Amino acid sequence: MLGNNVSSDLIGRLRSASRLVQSSGAPMTGFQAKLERFESLAAECELIATRMDGSKRELYLRLGERYRDRVNDLRALIASFDIAA
Repeated sequence: MLGNNVSSDLIGRLRSASRLVQSSGAPMTGFQAKLERFESLAAECELIATRMDGSKRELYLRLGERYRDRVNDLRALIASFDIAA
C-alpha cells in the first residue's frame, strides 16, 4: 500500500523545507497553497466518483481519500509550526 511511504516521504520533505522557511523568515504561503490544492483535488475526485460506477467509482473514492489524508497531514504540520512559533 502506498499510503504510509508516500505520506512519510511527503512529511519528511515538508519538514525539511519548513526548516528553511523558518530560518529564512519567509511566509508559509507555499504550505497553504499545497493544502488548498490537495483540498481541491480531493473534492474533484469525490465529485467525479459520484458520476462513475463500479471500479472507476472506487478508484476515484480511494484517490480522494488519499488527498484528504494529505490535507490532514499538512494541517497537522502547519499547526505544529503555529505552536512552535
